[in-house]
Amino acid sequence: MQYQEFKEWLENNSNSKHIFLTKWKNYQISKNSKRTGKTKKWDDDKIIRTGEEEWKKIVANTYQKLKSHLGIPKYNGYQEWIDFIEKNEILESFDNSILEIELE
Repeated sequence: MQYQEFKEWLENNSNSKHIFLTKWKNYQISKNSKRTGKTKKWDDDKIIRTGEEEWKKIVANTYQKLKSHLGIPKYNGYQEWIDFIEKNEILESFDNSILEIELE
């Protein structure tokens, strides 16, 4: 499975992106209340943009970890990845990690 396929599959089969971005936005709004003077407050566009960037880092990190175990098989690679993810409950583990994440 290629990275883009994995990212799309993950986002279609999990609500973790929404949960993470909501946590990210709330965290940045909280930080905005402490930003004064030279530390400029972030507008909604910047909060969303940086949240998307952080999400991509999380997905890329997860992809690299899975790729180190599975590689990119020449034949039936997509299905091999899905089978591995389901067998090892990777999606459930990923979702739980996102639910438990605390931004500081």
